[in-house]
Amino acid sequence: MHLSENVNIQKLQRGDKSEFEKIYLDLFDVLFALCFQYTNNKNVSEGIVQDSFLRLWEIKEELKENTNVRNLLYTIAKNKCLNYLRDQQTEL
Repeated sequence: MHLSENVNIQKLQRGDKSEFEKIYLDLFDVLFALCFQYTNNKNVSEGIVQDSFLRLWEIKEELKENTNVRNLLYTIAKNKCLNYLRDQQTEL
């Protein structure tokens, strides 16, 4: 299944919670695995994934009709992981 082909961007833009929940359920595990590869920390990874979905919700009205939601969430999560790792380095 290709999530990007099955996401109704218009519903998401209008704040349809069932559309958002569908995306969440389809991608949470994959995003968690991605984040865990970067952080090697379960709690941090879960937090980053949650923050990534929150960011999607915050920008939902700005999405274009052809937005690939899967790629967008991957990019958001990856960038949040890299920011986390950078911040960990500066604390040392």
